Amino acid sequence: MDFKTFLENFDAIAEAPGGIPKLRSLILEMAVRGKLVPQNPEDREAKFDIDDIRNRVKKLQKEGRIRKQQKALPLSEELPYRIPIKWNWVRFVDVASIESNLVKPDDFSHYPHIAPNHIEKDTGKLLQYQTVLADEVTSAKHRFFPGQLIYSKIRPNLNKVVLVDFEGLCSADMYPISTGLYPRYLLLYMLSQTFLIQVTSSDNRLAMPKVNQDQLSQILIAVPPIVEQKRIVEKVDELMGLCDRYEAAKQTRDNLRQKLRGSAIASLMNAETDEELDAAWAFVRDNWQNLSQHSGDVSSLRQSILNLAIRGNLVCQQSEDEPAHKIFKEIQESKQLLYSNKKATKKKECLPFNDKEIPFSIPKTWKWVRLHELCWLISDGTHHTPTYVGSGVPFLSVKNVSGGCLDFSNTRFITREAHEELCVRCKPEYGDILLTKVGTTGIAVEIDTHQEFSIFVSIALLKHFPEFTYPRFLQYLLNSSFVKAQSEAGTEGVGNKNLVLRKIYNFIVPLPPLAEQKRIVAKVDELMKLCDHLEASLRQSQQRAESLAASAISHLTI
Repeated sequence: MDFKTFLENFDAIAEAPGGIPKLRSLILEMAVRGKLVPQNPEDREAKFDIDDIRNRVKKLQKEGRIRKQQKALPLSEELPYRIPIKWNWVRFVDVASIESNLVKPDDFSHYPHIAPNHIEKDTGKLLQYQTVLADEVTSAKHRFFPGQLIYSKIRPNLNKVVLVDFEGLCSADMYPISTGLYPRYLLLYMLSQTFLIQVTSSDNRLAMPKVNQDQLSQILIAVPPIVEQKRIVEKVDELMGLCDRYEAAKQTRDNLRQKLRGSAIASLMNAETDEELDAAWAFVRDNWQNLSQHSGDVSSLRQSILNLAIRGNLVCQQSEDEPAHKIFKEIQESKQLLYSNKKATKKKECLPFNDKEIPFSIPKTWKWVRLHELCWLISDGTHHTPTYVGSGVPFLSVKNVSGGCLDFSNTRFITREAHEELCVRCKPEYGDILLTKVGTTGIAVEIDTHQEFSIFVSIALLKHFPEFTYPRFLQYLLNSSFVKAQSEAGTEGVGNKNLVLRKIYNFIVPLPPLAEQKRIVAKVDELMKLCDHLEASLRQSQQRAESLAASAISHLTI
């Protein structure tokens, strides 16, 4: 790719997801390959500059002013890529010296102190730092001087290097580096993928990746003539400034999109009539490409739909619907019959509902209840790991439900005898609701299949009365942000998170009339399909942008 082609593709790459970081990386890579600025036939060949550097280094070593460096290994025939005629491949040690100058911090308490966390990843930018005294440094540190590069040798994949213009101390996990090249050029080279690939492939430690001095000394460096090094740095500065302006403009546009998206969703939430709701949805549908840039933004729209649904604002109430308080009475009578016939056990740890706990207003035909009042059983799967077999009855854990639907594609199996034994206590059936309760908690899934399966302790089973509570409505209700907030509040533990059953029992939920539950589900299904379409459209736009960016970047090596 020449510079003209690069500029032609600049906008396409910048607008792709993650496009600005890709552009910055591409600029550096073109710079160190000799493709960013034209070569000047009047420039002196780089080999003469390299000879000058070697002669100066030998003189300083002879005078005892710098230590002798490791010898450069001969260059192999397999070099990373072709470079311009006047450029040269050399080893790092040919053009730079790694300075080891450990000192005690006591005599340098007011000096600046730089650690790896003071350097921004991939950018060469120095972040806020303090003095040796303020950082309470006690161990020996390297002393560095103006004009040196400070390179973090730990976790080289983070690509942390900075050029300093002051004197100070740096961590022993960092190398102060002096160079005979134009220092800014070596900085750019050390930030490039060409350098990063070499240093990361040189290290094979997993626990604490680290580049030692011997490895760094033998890294290959593509060296242009010194005057071209300066032209390269000037052009990189110009293009990085352009990236900064693109990034700022993009952030402004994203902020505006976010405000417009919030306003559009607020219009949905505040619609008081069917006409207002239809108008708000039409605006969202017709303008979503301008309101959003990422497919993940649709999740907020989905939650808005559910929030409208559970507040009675998504469909109209109808006077002929049997009110919820009558349905509630029938549920309690049905539960009492099960208790009397010893087909279910009444829980003692259920709290009565308190009117002071009402979080928002609902239609007059609705009723506030606790979740246990709608269910005749809230339990969880077996607490003991069963013996798995090659085939048999599926045994589901949280990973088979956390995607928002039943997933039998990657499930383990137990014998039918083990399944039937587990079903005595916990038998999932068509129309029941599953709720994740360990790890990823608070995801509800309706059992919409007659396939038999058993569940692990990581999943709760909710058995209700489908003749009074529509299963899919319960799924939508439990997946709303209102109930999810209760799930989060009821989740205990840090590493192994657990949504305890007693918290699930006492979730506060609104109960609409059964007929309205079905109308709500029909409307939610309709709007979720619209969300699917918007999400797919955004994903396609992202893929097109990414494809353009990838195509532009791939031409770099041609």
